[in-house]
Amino acid sequence: MIELGLSRVHQLLARTPLPWRAIHVAGTNGKGSVCAYVSAMLNHYNHSEVRRQTSHKVLRHGRFNSPHLVDRWDCITLDGETVDKNIFDAIEARLIERNRTQNIGASEFELLTATAYEIFTQARVDIGVIEVGMGGRLDATNVIGQYSVHDDEAVSKLGMAQFRPSPITTAITSIALDHQGFLGDTIQEIAREKSGIMKKSVPVIAAADDANAIREIEARARNVGVSEIVHVTAATTPEDVWVQNETDTALDLAEESKVSFRTPIQPHWPNGAIALQLVWKTLRQLGRLDGLPDSAKAGLLLHLSTIPEQTLWPGRLQEINLECLTGCNQRVILDGAHNAQSAQQLSSFVRSHAGDGKVQWVLAASEGKDVQQILEILLRPGDTVTAVEFGPVEGMPWVKPKSADAIARAASELVLGT
Repeated sequence: MIELGLSRVHQLLARTPLPWRAIHVAGTNGKGSVCAYVSAMLNHYNHSEVRRQTSHKVLRHGRFNSPHLVDRWDCITLDGETVDKNIFDAIEARLIERNRTQNIGASEFELLTATAYEIFTQARVDIGVIEVGMGGRLDATNVIGQYSVHDDEAVSKLGMAQFRPSPITTAITSIALDHQGFLGDTIQEIAREKSGIMKKSVPVIAAADDANAIREIEARARNVGVSEIVHVTAATTPEDVWVQNETDTALDLAEESKVSFRTPIQPHWPNGAIALQLVWKTLRQLGRLDGLPDSAKAGLLLHLSTIPEQTLWPGRLQEINLECLTGCNQRVILDGAHNAQSAQQLSSFVRSHAGDGKVQWVLAASEGKDVQQILEILLRPGDTVTAVEFGPVEGMPWVKPKSADAIARAASELVLGT
């Protein structure tokens, strides 16, 4: 069941402090990758010489992505490692019982979000890297920095700043048509919903490339009173990030470093630039860059900018080896493209490696997805399609597979023109 709204998750977490600061990421495509890059960058910072030199303690961080990939608990990590199943089970059981005894009627996703948030609080993380589930304004993750009448007692005891502080940074990745039945039928409506994670005095990083989406995001930013809004693209470089954040400092770099500083962080899409801006602004707000010489800051920024291309995000353009199963040593790419925009990115990646060669697509889809539109983007003459169906998705009973026959028919119509 999908039922957007914050009342139930507020009740689930009414007495649970969320004292950690969030990096909150919404958008249609790329938000999971952004969160993975942010987590990897924070890990790099924790192990860096810069942190050791400044004697700052390690920044303990958790990450919550959805949906899970294999096991229900693999969507929650602590310092980059999947949470222990026993911890997950114990906290989830506590929330399920709370949901039952208080007759809250929370959805599966609301219970999962509350479980992740209580795990982060119990683990005493400093930063929670949070991917929005759907939309933003009414998504369960958006209790960050907000409270309701259900939370009054806890807030009066601790104060809002201790009980549920605002995010430290937020981001809106690319915007495309998806989940129209819940978010609206136009780019403007969808952008409006996703912009609902913005908070007063919190910086926003935006990567929308549609003019209508940009107008909606900027209008929401003005209305809310964010501290700043920074737009990034696939052409954004480390030098751009430096100029936008270290405005009073001119860099004196060696020629080799100048080239690296002026090279796009991730030339195919803006996700790496979003992540770098989020992490750099987070470190600045936490005072982690104070007193550092420019050379040390520049070195750290350059190292962080290389992480997106080094980070494996399972299920996203992931190369896997099936030789042990098939006996064939063919290159296999696993990807979760689920709408036209993400299919375009997948197609660009595959064609950049396969060229004009034939591609064999093994495709499953969930009900409600526009398979015809996705196939139009992916297929080229000579390609083949094998249509399959996935089994029940644990914890997400509302996700149903589109029949293999329906996928095959859509592919046949494109290939045969019938």
